[in-house]
Amino acid sequence: MSGLSTAVAGMLLTGSAALGPVSPVPPPPEQVAANCESPTYASDVLACSDPALLALDRQMSTALKTARLANSLAPSSLVEPQDAWFRRRSLCAFSARHAACLRAAYEERLAILDALAVPARDRQPPSLGAICSDAPWSKSQVTIRFTEQGAATIVDTDGRVVAAPTRRPPIDDWSPYARFVVDGTAIRITTYAGLSFTCVTRDQD
Repeated sequence: MSGLSTAVAGMLLTGSAALGPVSPVPPPPEQVAANCESPTYASDVLACSDPALLALDRQMSTALKTARLANSLAPSSLVEPQDAWFRRRSLCAFSARHAACLRAAYEERLAILDALAVPARDRQPPSLGAICSDAPWSKSQVTIRFTEQGAATIVDTDGRVVAAPTRRPPIDDWSPYARFVVDGTAIRITTYAGLSFTCVTRDQD
């Protein structure tokens, strides 16, 4: 090695030693709603600066704090956990329609939270008995309740929520976690992960 090369190598080693060991970058903090005090995500920056999006985020936060769940969730339920929804919602930053993607994400989540909440006496949603084929839960017999917000709550015979799909189609780069379409007596459900199955309604006993 030439004298110049040796000198440069020595400078690099000395500089590295002076800097010390490189610490790993910590993961982003866990969140379930936008952090407007010290935003980490680009979607937080946009949501906190846009009055309409900020109103949706605050509405969702209030629903999370005040809503009582009507039923417990089954272990294999097709209900997206709030923290998982938030991480997926933050990916809207990669969309060319960032604001529209966030709006669709919030509107879907609000519809799901509304479907899971205990309804007031004067707005009890209609319900139907149904049999689900190829569903990811063990008992095929369920009760399906539809809400005014375009969502549904599917409850098994143990009173546990096994799914909370919405009628909303994929829009503005946002895909609902679970969605349904009604075709006569058939309710077809598809999920974000590609699962698909059908529930057929029947007369209540």
